[in-house]
Amino acid sequence: MRDSMTRRQALIGTGALAVTTTGSIALASQNTSATVTGEFTIPDGETVLADTQLQDVRLVCDAEYAYSSNAPIHALELELHVGATPDTVDMIARTERTDLGTDSLTGTETLSGSLVNASDFSLSDFQPTNGELRRTVVAELRLYVIRNEEVVAEAAQTDTFEVTVKNEELKVDMTLGGTGEVEFKTG
Repeated sequence: MRDSMTRRQALIGTGALAVTTTGSIALASQNTSATVTGEFTIPDGETVLADTQLQDVRLVCDAEYAYSSNAPIHALELELHVGATPDTVDMIARTERTDLGTDSLTGTETLSGSLVNASDFSLSDFQPTNGELRRTVVAELRLYVIRNEEVVAEAAQTDTFEVTVKNEELKVDMTLGGTGEVEFKTG
């Protein structure tokens, strides 16, 4: 066997390199745009605890997304992140669509996750010993548009809100009616 390269092998190798380079340039010139908006809600966002323990704090996001491209898109990913600050958000929910094969799409998705799954929060952060407790939460919705396993466009929406939890003693309101005399003794 010979260790030297023939002229034909050299031309085939150069041709393969030229095809790869042209493909990369063509992909880089294909424009893609993306948008995402979300409505963040916490079911029972203001909860009164009367002799009960809070079990979880869930965040629900109803997302609307759209993308437009001059070449087919293969997949998209939506992620829901939360934290105490924009710099410390962690992903708590994710969904993806694959095998899209279309150059434009609009749609809606609902994502839901627990705030206590983020590293900034624990269940004790939402359990007041008495009175009222407020926690500021930063939520971020992210959209990634993917072609050939590469992100070609992304969009995000960030929102800040407060979660209020109240710990109150059980209160009984009583009304007395009729005639006569009522005496209460304490002590």
